[in-house]
Amino acid sequence: GEAGHDELLALRDAVVELLIAARGGRAPDPSALQRVNVTAALGVVHPSLTWTDGTWCATRTGHGDPHRQALHHLAEATIALLAGPDRGALRRCAAPDCTMWFVQQHKRRHYCHPSCSTRHRQARHRART
Repeated sequence: GEAGHDELLALRDAVVELLIAARGGRAPDPSALQRVNVTAALGVVHPSLTWTDGTWCATRTGHGDPHRQALHHLAEATIALLAGPDRGALRRCAAPDCTMWFVQQHKRRHYCHPSCSTRHRQARHRART
């Protein structure tokens, strides 16, 4: 619904603000930090153990609104990324028309995906010829 869409956009904007702050080495906007923390607290997920046909199976079970659970997982992943060891390798895609972020695992990587690299390389070639 409309309210869920607005919540998702607000979380997206908060995550982008936190990524930019982390990459720039500056303090984040307190409202962005609060948005992610409040959203992360929405989750009501717990492990569950079942025995089926002679096999143990562990699953994660959630109660409540699936939309809120999805928001919770996005916020939780943001917290894990920004507080984890990969935060120093956060990069924004070098393609001018791309807004994606990625974790740089090789010093020569500058694009989020090979398609961005190809598209940018082709655009430079067209501009030269």
